[in-house]
Amino acid sequence: MENKTISILIFGGSALGQNYLGLSNLFYKKFSHWMLKEHGLKCEIHLKALRSFDMLPDIISAKLKEKKYDYIFIQMRPGLVNMRFNFLMRKKGKKHVNFVRNPYMRKDKGQKIDAVSSDTLHHSLDYFQQKTSAREHVISSINAFLGFGFGYVERASAQINEIFSTVFEFVEKENTKIYVLGIFNSVKSPLVNSIYRKMNASFNKQISSLNGHYVDVFKEMDAQTKKGKQLYIEDQYHLSKLGHEILANRLIEEFRITTVLK
Repeated sequence: MENKTISILIFGGSALGQNYLGLSNLFYKKFSHWMLKEHGLKCEIHLKALRSFDMLPDIISAKLKEKKYDYIFIQMRPGLVNMRFNFLMRKKGKKHVNFVRNPYMRKDKGQKIDAVSSDTLHHSLDYFQQKTSAREHVISSINAFLGFGFGYVERASAQINEIFSTVFEFVEKENTKIYVLGIFNSVKSPLVNSIYRKMNASFNKQISSLNGHYVDVFKEMDAQTKKGKQLYIEDQYHLSKLGHEILANRLIEEFRITTVLK
């Protein structure tokens, strides 16, 4: 008897994996193996890089018009979350001091983001992710602290929660279930970790109220990090094999609780 196939659309960034880790070690491959072994279901996986939360409703709407998906997984990319609550963004250019105040927090948000341009947003994201020196860690912590002090964390959470409300409106009539993969822990900054805890709680509450499922991996990852386990590769951003294993296990655990498979 041929195995039934389910279709899964995955939005993410760092969680989508690095090829040299080996495909079998990536979280969605581990999840697919479990689905086949435990439930006799084959997973047809479709990957999509998530470069902006703002574009998520339009992208999902377009994707659902093209194809029927049984499940959608959305990674809360740390870089995209940081971009919302940091006080400053780094503009693209050669100048050493080349920053702009976070455009997401301006009252005329749309105009300011257009003025900064997507190039600047992506450059700021890449710049802060790649810096690993002690000096850059301090600068990033100060940037986050200023954002926290100015109330950017609450406002950023509210913005992202509003986006998810729109996303769930699209999928409600499609009979597609959404699992949101919560923000991972930070190995760079205790302050950022405290912000992630606060935001994870906000997102968890919102997703649950929308009849979605929030896979909070922060607690387990933070506990393993404190034990000295390496959950990230050398860049301290992309997940290691162990990081993928923890994410896969939490996703499977959530599926066992929330999903009735036929």
